[in-house]
Amino acid sequence: PMRGEGGGEGATLRVVGTAHYLLGEFDEMGTPLGLEQRTASSAPDEYMELARYWIAEARGDLDAASRVLREQLARYPADRPVADGDLYGVALLRHRAGLLAFARGDLEESFEHFRRSAELSGRLGSAASTALSVANMARVVAELAPAAPARNRLVAELEAEDRQASRLIDRDPTVSRQPVAAFYHDALGVHWLAAAPRD
Repeated sequence: PMRGEGGGEGATLRVVGTAHYLLGEFDEMGTPLGLEQRTASSAPDEYMELARYWIAEARGDLDAASRVLREQLARYPADRPVADGDLYGVALLRHRAGLLAFARGDLEESFEHFRRSAELSGRLGSAASTALSVANMARVVAELAPAAPARNRLVAELEAEDRQASRLIDRDPTVSRQPVAAFYHDALGVHWLAAAPRD
């Protein structure tokens, strides 16, 4: 699956700087984080937590990375609505959780995380983020065995999210005229072509 880190360059730099601090790379942290005169405790909690996740993932410790994400996602139970102000953050958490589950081979769990990320990104109106998550849903389905019990259900959910993502892309000229739109339609086109019944 493809990675995506939205939220702007500033958010990414803050996380990178925090990661440098946690790794003890103090000479490297000042510029990206802008914390030359600040302590690590003053960094926002969400950046500290995401930095810990990135470090664990970079070290190949999928169990540790999964624990960090589970702790964060526990604040946003699936049976409760996500507040508007939390949509971006939870969508990102779900997307990262989908990548980790895919790496572990937990395909159904991976699909559900990507589906939820696509749903939340759709509520935000983010065509690019929605498209990325739906493309990853298609990638998960492609890995399922043809006789997998969940396959038909997941394909039906993918069809619904594909329609939603396509509508968002068509309505957003900043995306529909960019390579991301071609990438998305190519990825889904390949999926549906491969899934088509053969004579």
